[in-house]
Amino acid sequence: MILIIGGAGYVGCVLTEELLKHQKKVRVFDKLVYGDSYLGEIKKKVELIVGDVRRFDAEHLRGVDTVFYLAGVTNDATADHNPKACYEINTHATERVALLCKEMGVRRFIFASSTSVYDHEVLANEGFFTETSSIAPKGPYAISKHEAEMALKKLASPQFCPIILRKGTLHGYSPRMRFDLVVNTFVKNGLMNGGFRVLNAGLAWRPILDIRDLIQAYFVCLEAPEDKVKAEIFNVATENLRVIEIADIVKETLKELTGRIVRIDIDRKDIHSRSYRASTEKIQNKLGFTPQYPLADSVRFLASKLREMRLTDLDNPIYYNYRWMTSRRRRTLQSTE
Repeated sequence: MILIIGGAGYVGCVLTEELLKHQKKVRVFDKLVYGDSYLGEIKKKVELIVGDVRRFDAEHLRGVDTVFYLAGVTNDATADHNPKACYEINTHATERVALLCKEMGVRRFIFASSTSVYDHEVLANEGFFTETSSIAPKGPYAISKHEAEMALKKLASPQFCPIILRKGTLHGYSPRMRFDLVVNTFVKNGLMNGGFRVLNAGLAWRPILDIRDLIQAYFVCLEAPEDKVKAEIFNVATENLRVIEIADIVKETLKELTGRIVRIDIDRKDIHSRSYRASTEKIQNKLGFTPQYPLADSVRFLASKLREMRLTDLDNPIYYNYRWMTSRRRRTLQSTE
């Protein structure tokens, strides 16, 4: 049995579907901040437990051998809004659930961390961050993820195998769409408005990650021998690009698909922006992971899916984690990745 904590979120519902396709038995634990409609027919095929990860019960681990921990406050804006909740969910709950897993005999614990832990002022224009680079995360989100990583590494034992993935900035289609992610935002605005805005002249570097490549990386970590992954941290990204390069690729790909000119408005104000590149040599060399979806392919796929969905209210707060969490309709701060 595989338990996905945060299994109804942006990544969770895609991972759940893929595990079911591979004949895995899946249990989903989720607070359902965004409802359960995004699980669709999957809901009939999984055991669904509705709850807050801060009050997770050991009984939910009965019969489980692997846990994917995807729950969390998911970006800087939401974390900055309530640092206390960010720490409770991203750090304390992660450590507590992992300890319960260890006590209950759960063998493998795969944690969704983030390349946001890399400080933008170090190596920004000099090289690539590796998993052994010295880091000093500053914001509540990055700090909470890094502290969770350190706690998990300490819990490793012959019987317990924590694995940490530092994910790049995600993009791509999910039944629980998000349009607060840079590539998704550009594609949405390019299709709906004929153009999009790029901040800070687009000079910041980003390791970006197609959600389908992330799912592949999760499967690699699920199946890898323990001696290769126990207490290990892996950067995972599809490629490293400047934001202006991302914008240009989205622009040209949408022009190819629609035949229309897509406008890019460049704001050249010097706005504080995290900037970093992440090396993926470790996961490629040690686990044989090779990303399959370069950005142009991702844009084509996402654009086709958005057309299929025929969504008309793409500015609805439900597609934007911070706006949804701070709206009058949702006062809680737990979200899922």
